[in-house]
Amino acid sequence: MSGGWQFRKFVKWHSDGYDSPLIKEGMQQMRYLLGITILFFITACSALGVIPGGHNTYATSKEGLNVGSHLLVLSNAFPITVVAAIILFVVKEIVEFVKKTREKARKIAAYKALIAEELLKNAWSLKALKRLCFELQEPTLREIEYKKSASGTERVIVRTEEGVHETFFWKIHTAAFEKIMTDLAVSHSKLFKSAAEVYSLLAEVKHVRESIIDFAEFEMPKHMIKGLGDYGNNTLEEASAAVKSAYKTYTGEELVGHKLRSYL
Repeated sequence: MSGGWQFRKFVKWHSDGYDSPLIKEGMQQMRYLLGITILFFITACSALGVIPGGHNTYATSKEGLNVGSHLLVLSNAFPITVVAAIILFVVKEIVEFVKKTREKARKIAAYKALIAEELLKNAWSLKALKRLCFELQEPTLREIEYKKSASGTERVIVRTEEGVHETFFWKIHTAAFEKIMTDLAVSHSKLFKSAAEVYSLLAEVKHVRESIIDFAEFEMPKHMIKGLGDYGNNTLEEASAAVKSAYKTYTGEELVGHKLRSYL
């Protein structure tokens, strides 16, 4: 999967924010604000005699109403500077409202892109960890060993009566969500709740991963290691399903691949 394709997909997620419910809701509220403003001016003009109540078009024409005189009445009650200031204030508020709504939509689109990218990395970690948990359930299991290189690469060696199998032990990634978590909770509670459910399951997966390290270093009995494999598989199945569902919600696409490395 090329970097250019990933960038174009990120831009697509970014631009999709303009068609999001946030933008639609903001535009609806802006229309309400504009309607209320127009209604206010119509009411004010009617009360001051600019638009005479009870007169139809024929009556108005027959009586020869002078628009200029009525505008003069309005200007006497509301100086032109006051009217202009009110109009400018309303326009400014509408522009600021639209600007803030669009900024919020762009921010939410960016948060979705970041979480989706992190979920791609976790998809690979979950796959490798699931394979390891199946190996821990082997009836002929003898022992497990945990190793970590100077560069930080982690491995788990599973020894059975049939032979030795070595598995790379990839981390579970949560840094991106942790950085945006507070602002996401304030900006979009529904999206935060959805992400929090997925990352709660990933926290359980982290526990499985840490337990494997502990079991390897403390040389736990084989039946306990097998029990950890059973628990790990159940936890990983639930977490994998949640990751795939969340990824589709955030991107509109199925999670069919994974990432070992990323810009995150």
